[in-house]
Amino acid sequence: MELVQLSLLPVSNTFQLKPVTERFLHDIPTHSVSNLNMLPIPSAAYINQLYAFAGQAMLNGTISIEIDQECERILVPFEALGYWSYANKAISAQLKWKQGLSWLKGHEHQSPAFAALAQDAISLLS
Repeated sequence: MELVQLSLLPVSNTFQLKPVTERFLHDIPTHSVSNLNMLPIPSAAYINQLYAFAGQAMLNGTISIEIDQECERILVPFEALGYWSYANKAISAQLKWKQGLSWLKGHEHQSPAFAALAQDAISLLS
């Protein structure tokens, strides 16, 4: 299946180096949502923290979220939260599919009856 072979960006833990409250800024975004597929993805837990503070951040008048890159300060619009949330779900689903495939491949030789079922499942998942 395409999900198993899809190249997804890894989740980055560098976001957690800065408190959520300091990520929201009043500056205009430097990058659009369409650029997010080339930028790091925060962990699901950090995204939840961003969502929890986003309402207050909007009331405070902030309009962008800061991403720390090696040599560049990147600001993205609030829509990034939705993108990151869906990206994390895709990464999690892909990991589960890969683990399922690995398990099937490791157990497909247990019995002839199971081998036939495992091969069918492997061909559907691959």
